[in-house]
Order: sequence, then C-alpha cells, then structure tokens
Amino acid sequence: MSTFPIKFDEKALENTRSRVPENTFPFQQGNDGDQYRFATTIANYCQKRYSLNRLPKDGLTFFIFIPVRHFRKVENIGKKLLRLKSNNQYELSNKLVISLGDSLRKCQIIEVDPQETDIWNKMAELLNEIEDICDEELCHSIVDYLNSEITVQYTGEDDNKFEQVLDFTTSQKIFTKQELEDFTNEFHDTETKLPTGNIGIWLHPNKYELLTNAEDRITNAFAVKLSAILGKSNIFREPQDIHGRIDLYIHPSALERDIGPCVMEFKVLREGDGPQKNNERLHEGVLQALDYGKDKHAKTLYLMAYDARKKLGKIDAIKQLADKHEVIYLHFEMYNSVPGERKKIIAETKKNNKKACG
Repeated sequence: MSTFPIKFDEKALENTRSRVPENTFPFQQGNDGDQYRFATTIANYCQKRYSLNRLPKDGLTFFIFIPVRHFRKVENIGKKLLRLKSNNQYELSNKLVISLGDSLRKCQIIEVDPQETDIWNKMAELLNEIEDICDEELCHSIVDYLNSEITVQYTGEDDNKFEQVLDFTTSQKIFTKQELEDFTNEFHDTETKLPTGNIGIWLHPNKYELLTNAEDRITNAFAVKLSAILGKSNIFREPQDIHGRIDLYIHPSALERDIGPCVMEFKVLREGDGPQKNNERLHEGVLQALDYGKDKHAKTLYLMAYDARKKLGKIDAIKQLADKHEVIYLHFEMYNSVPGERKKIIAETKKNNKKACG
C-alpha cells in the first residue's frame, strides 16, 4: 500500500498557531513581574467566581503574596489549603489568604471572627505581623465584596510602591477597535491624567518631574487592568521576539478579527528631556511598533504617548510618520495639577470660540 507525505496548508497552520496563547500570564516570572502575576491571578479568580455567582455578598478577603524566599517562615501559619484557584466553593469572606507564590496553588488560611468589631483593622494587624516575620512589606490584594472592588498594593523600593483598584464584576469580552480605544481613554482619565491618579507616577508635580520608572508603571498597570477584561491569557507584557521585547501584545482571540493581533508601544514625554530627545523617543516608538508588528503579524499597531511636559500636544512630525506607516498614534496629556487641566480646557475653548467668530 502506497503512502503519501502529509501536506499542511501553511496559511491555515499559521492562523491556528497565531490563536494559541504563548503562556497563561501577561507577565514574565521574576522581579516585579511576580507581583503583577499575583494581582492578575486574584482578579481572574474573583471574576470567575463572580460569573458563577459564588462570591460572598459582603465581607473582606486579604490575599497576601509570599515570595519564594519567605516560604519557610510562613508555611506553618494558619491552616493549609491546596489548589484554591480551582476551588470555586471555598468560603472566602473574612479570611486572610497567605499565598505561597503567585498562583494560589498552596495557601495558608487565617480566619477572622465575624463578630470582630473592626474586621478590616484586624486583618491589617495580621498582615503587619506577617510582614514583620518576613521583614519586608508584602504585595497584597484586598477584596471588598460589598463594593465589588479589588485593591492591589504593590511593594518594593519607593518608586515601585503604588495602589491599583480593579472591578471584579467586569466580564471577559472581545474588544472592537473603538472599545479598545475607549479603554485607553478611561485608563488615562483614572490613572495618568492627574497626579491624583491611582498609580501615582509623579515625583514632583510642581517641577513637572515623573518617577524614573513611570513608563514601566503605566504599562504594567495598563496590562493588569486590561487583562481583567480580556483575560490573562490574551495579554502579554514584554514577550521576547526577534526585535526585542514588545511593551504590550494583545492576542487575536481577544479582539475583533479585523484588528487582532495588536501591538502597543508605550512612551513617556518628560519636561526635562527637551524637544529633541522626546521627538527621538516617539520616533523610536513608531519604528519599534513596526518591527514588533511584523514579528507578530499584527493587524493593529499603536504608539501610546504619555505627555508630561509643560507645553502639551501631539508632535506633528511624529503624527506624519505614524500615519505614513499606519501606526495609530494616541497622545495622552498629563497635567501636574487640577488647575493645569482647567487652564488648558479654558484656553482651547477660547481658541475655538475665536475660530467660530471668524
């Protein structure tokens, strides 16, 4: 009996390959990535249970991330619980969940008496005791079931400490181009537009100075929040490819067919860097988006520019370059104060009124 070599349709094979997630988490292991992986795990777990109507109606849960170096110090505290991530029935209200690692596979549980007069303070005391044992502040997520919120506290050096608030009632969905851009605007309004934003990226607002790691913080916070909507297996932060590390890659399974996959490059414009350096940074961003887009066969490319200069506004030369290469250039203006934003709005209104009057 004759046999024939099997021939694959290369186009179909590539299409199938492009729809298989590269991993199940947006962030690489190690360093600060572990904290972001942990935050994503908690958000995903709460979302899943919420969709199944298996979350408490009220009460709190403190989820505490324990790095590997501290496992032995805490592994005998409380009651042992394995594979919490796959347990949708476990009663969570008024418990402190000590997670050994970022995956909820191995946990130690401390229960707080529901008759306690101030449960939040009691849990905060227990958290402080565990931090004393580990001799460092620990990343943790506080789930408030009554208000449907997860408050994540990231820790580390001063520049790495910040807070992020997530809504676990958001259901996973597939984004259109408009929905993706609406998300970017909403993120800017709550997180980066003013110094009062949740992620706190200003060092000295009155001097127009941002934190050294402002760009990384914006990208990481953006990835965590987006993964809570599109699913953690669809968002990849800094995956390695031929041309280096991509700031953000969105898998095609999370997007409408005509826009996925998608690549995003994040850049921050600083007052202290001067016009030439800022222009070069955005020019580089356009080229990076092009290179990474080719690597990933991306249908949509974004340059995400966060502008913290005194004189705000899109850079015409960059807009022309981006348009030429079909890179979508989104420019987000950051104000060092609420009055600063107000002044810009008033100035633009006057300008528009003059135009209208001829």
